[in-house]
Parts: sequence; structure tokens; C-alpha cells
Amino acid sequence: LHSQIPSFARVLVESHVVAEEKRAIFRPLERKEFDYAKSLCSPEDHMVHLSDFIVLQLLRMGKVNMETIDLIKTQFNILDVDGSKRLPQSICIQKDNSTLQNDTTI
Repeated sequence: LHSQIPSFARVLVESHVVAEEKRAIFRPLERKEFDYAKSLCSPEDHMVHLSDFIVLQLLRMGKVNMETIDLIKTQFNILDVDGSKRLPQSICIQKDNSTLQNDTTI
């Protein structure tokens, strides 16, 4: 019986977490969230793109914070040497990651 209690508690917690995540995902965007989301990843056209929507949902679920998002965006911009907002395979898959910033103080 004692060995079953921790697994029951884990299942209970996991189902609660999944329910909270679904609630966050399916909750309609408020106007202020839309205005915020449209500039998260693609501020050019005042629309919410898939990348904006995914980042917003991760923020709403508490999976990431803006510091993490900013760090990811900084890494992307370092790799996006031509400013195209796209990364070719040759940049993404490198044997030498010397172009990647490895400063954890950012």
C-alpha cells in the first residue's frame, strides 16, 4: 500500500498539471495578450504568427519566462548572420559550436 501512494499522488499531480495546461491553451486571448503576442517573434505585420502563439502559450503555462525567450532570441539572432529570419541547415548543424554564445550571465 505504501508503494502505491507515491504513484497515485504522481498520477493525480500529472493529471492536474495537464488540466491546467489545457485550460491555459484553450482560454481565449485577451486584447492585451494579443497585443503582446504579436511582437514576441514577428513584429513586422501586427499579426500573431505560430511562433508568437507558441511562445505566448508557453508563457501562460509557466513553462518559460521572458528571460529564457530573450536568450533564445539572442542565440537565433547570432546564428542569423544574413538577417533573413531563417536558419539554413549548415548553420544549425555544426560540428564546432563556436558561433553559439555560451555566456550564462545574459
